[in-house]
Amino acid sequence: MNKEVHQYLTVPENLEAAVQIASVLPEVTLRVYEDFWGGVRDRLAWSLQQEDLAGLWCPDLNEVDAGCDSWAGIIFRERGEVFCVGAANLTGGPAGCGFGVNRGRAVPRDKWVPRDQELAGALAREDYKSEPWWAGWKRFSHAGVVSLDLLSINQDNREGGRVAKQVADLLWDLFNRHRAVLEDLNQGYPYL
Repeated sequence: MNKEVHQYLTVPENLEAAVQIASVLPEVTLRVYEDFWGGVRDRLAWSLQQEDLAGLWCPDLNEVDAGCDSWAGIIFRERGEVFCVGAANLTGGPAGCGFGVNRGRAVPRDKWVPRDQELAGALAREDYKSEPWWAGWKRFSHAGVVSLDLLSINQDNREGGRVAKQVADLLWDLFNRHRAVLEDLNQGYPYL
């Protein structure tokens, strides 16, 4: 801790204020992330509506928390979270926030059906990495998104959502490029 901050916090009224701030910071942090990812979800919903795809696909945002289970994206309406486009680990964490095409479950490479292999190959040519859960994924930082840290997201929320639009556009573009394969894989989901 730097010396000036330490001196500041040893003054009783300053320490009291710091303790009060610390007690509400987790809630405020989650709200900042919820607002940001809610904006991404709303942009995806608008895009689905504009393309008349809302009957087959829907935007999704599960509970934003500090764990890796946080999710935002576009899911197949009939089956829920199977082959879908989305972002995971929404609050960053040690793994960072990434996005791509998720299979809905872990599937070993030797069990991938031909259409899944085709999708994973196409994504690999776009510099996405494949793994059991993901036909392809990458970190947002590898896609030109400058920062998804708390302070940047809070500023973006206050300034109209330029980064939220950029993130939604990345997800929408990925979805559009691979929608036909995603629809085929979901209509006959091979990994039940």
